[in-house]
Amino acid sequence: MSLHEPYDAFQLVRSHENIGLLEISNSSPTLIVFLRHSGCTFCRETLADLQRCREEIEHTGTALAVVHMSSQEEGAQMLKNYGLEKVHDFSDPQCILYRAFGLSRDKLLNLFSIPVVVRGLAAMLRGHGIGLLHGDGFRMPGVFVLAHGQIVAAHRFEAVSDRPDYVALASRGALLWHEQRDDGASRDETMITTS
Repeated sequence: MSLHEPYDAFQLVRSHENIGLLEISNSSPTLIVFLRHSGCTFCRETLADLQRCREEIEHTGTALAVVHMSSQEEGAQMLKNYGLEKVHDFSDPQCILYRAFGLSRDKLLNLFSIPVVVRGLAAMLRGHGIGLLHGDGFRMPGVFVLAHGQIVAAHRFEAVSDRPDYVALASRGALLWHEQRDDGASRDETMITTS
């Protein structure tokens, strides 16, 4: 699976440490979690889920990157609130990476459908409140595993209330990342022995 405009997006949007997604994905498989706006109850639920399973994700050898629409300062504080201050943090208020990964805008009726509202109320009862809108409230979230600049696993949200299995995606992505690396090493060895 390819990205729509990857290299421009990879160059334009850099992490808080000035590292790009391509660089990160060349050194390890990278689970990229695109959040909705920071006031969204599902965004907060996602961050709590990532906090809970971060160790398992990293145990697979997968790096964790979070892309959000808040400013760098607001995003850093949001991640810190969930103990995620050491993950790769990408501030993308112009949604450059969101568009490069094909994350479209949803319709108002879908955002407030009965199943989404019911899931939202359940998330709020578990302590994931709502806050101010920071970013595009219609932009869909998404989860991708990037390996050597290629998407090797993904969860494209059917509804903003989806709750993907982050550890399963990281594990699948790590396996495919190693296969790609091993295939590349085999080709390199073949080239070395045949020349």
